[in-house]
This record gives sequence, structure tokens and C-alpha cells, in this order.
Amino acid sequence: MAPKINVIVPIKRVIDYQLVPRVNPDKTLKITNFAINPFDDIAIEESLKLKEAKFINKIKVLTITNNYKNETKALKDLMIQSMAKGVDETKIISVTNSPNTPLIPLTIAKLIQKEVKEADYNLVICGKQAIDDDSGNVGQMLAGLLNWKQANNCCKVEPLGENQLKLTKEIDNGEEIVEGALPMVLTTDLRLNTPRYATLPKIMKAKKKPIAVEEVEIDTALNCQLRISEYMEPPAKKQGKIFTTVEDLINQMKQDKVI
Repeated sequence: MAPKINVIVPIKRVIDYQLVPRVNPDKTLKITNFAINPFDDIAIEESLKLKEAKFINKIKVLTITNNYKNETKALKDLMIQSMAKGVDETKIISVTNSPNTPLIPLTIAKLIQKEVKEADYNLVICGKQAIDDDSGNVGQMLAGLLNWKQANNCCKVEPLGENQLKLTKEIDNGEEIVEGALPMVLTTDLRLNTPRYATLPKIMKAKKKPIAVEEVEIDTALNCQLRISEYMEPPAKKQGKIFTTVEDLINQMKQDKVI
């Protein structure tokens, strides 16, 4: 009997973490390449593993933007990567009436909540945070809006029966193991898994698959009223000096009047 559990994996596009960010002369960010937020990539991988274990039926990757016109290619590339890895469906939600201010976590959580309620989804797996703003709020807010159970910072996920999960969570003083029945929101920690790579043949095949795009409007009065005015690169660090002996180090510290 096929599993009845369907999962949504919200993802965010971020600047490729393998690249060094640069700033343009006009203080805007010089963007050379986008990538899936690493924590979200881990969420995709975990959903694929649960599908391979016959625990879930369908995986849908969802991303939200308020700048679709300028990000169309980048976002579609991320959707193609997701489908090449094995995701069943993808969707881009384009916010059309808030182009100049960032979307706050609560706004994003409400848009995901709407998507979950409109379809038959009973599990959401998302990264615990994004590497650009590090807010780490969407998963918790979404669980509250849905009135679902939540398990954050998961480093191990084990299916138990038809709709039960055993979860190992990272906490300040070690690990915590919990069990619960769906529906549920999970947020992923870096130790949970290592994401697979999408092969070229699968990428080419995924390019032929449809990507849903939905335009929505939000209550701008409740969204963020702040905007990023400028970016600045950190000041260059002074060249370090290597000391071959402890005596040389102490003499230099005395010379610099540190001791």
C-alpha cells in the first residue's frame, strides 16, 4: 500500500556559500551565483531519504520571492536542481506588491501555511535557518500557525510505523530524542545528512518538467518596513607574523606594550 504522507520543503535562494561576496562601487551586492540554502538542501535530502524508505508519497519544493522578474532564471535553476535530485513537484510563489522590502519570516510562514492548507500535506521539512540573514524563525512560526507539532535542529530522523517519527535533536547540552505523530514541522541541522548531487542527465531531464508559478499579494502594512541601504566589505586584515620561539613572541609583546 502506497504511503499517504506528502511533504513540503520550503527553500531559499542564497549567494553561493563557496564564493566570496563582493560589493559594487555603488554599495550594492555583487551577485555572481545563487545556490540553495545549505540547510534547505539538507531538508530536500532528508525528504528524499524518507521517500526511498517508503514513508512518504510526494515531495514538493516551494520557494518564495518578491523579485521574480530579476530572479527568474536563478529560481528556476534551483527548482530544476531539486527535481533532478528526485523531487516530484516545484512551485515559485511570487509576491508582486512588496518589491523594495525584504519578506519577514512571519510573512513567509503565512504563505507556506496557505500552501499547506490548500493541499493534502502533513509534513513540512525546512532548514533551521538561512545563511544570509540567520533568522531561524520560519519553521517555528509555521508550526504555530498550523498548530502542528515541531521538532527543531534535527540531526537524525527515523520513521516509526505509518505516520510516526523518532527524532534526535541538537540541544545546548547534547542531544534530545523525541517521538511524535504527524502532522509535524521539522527543521534540519547540518549533521542530519550529506545532500546528493544532481547528475547532468537528470538535470537535462528535469528541465522538461513544469515549474508552477503563482503570483500573490501580501498585507504590506504587516511586512518589514526596513530595507538594506548599503553593503560594506570587512576591512582588510593586517598580515600576521609567525614566531619561531616563545622568546620571540614575548619580546614582540613587550615591544608592543601588550605585557
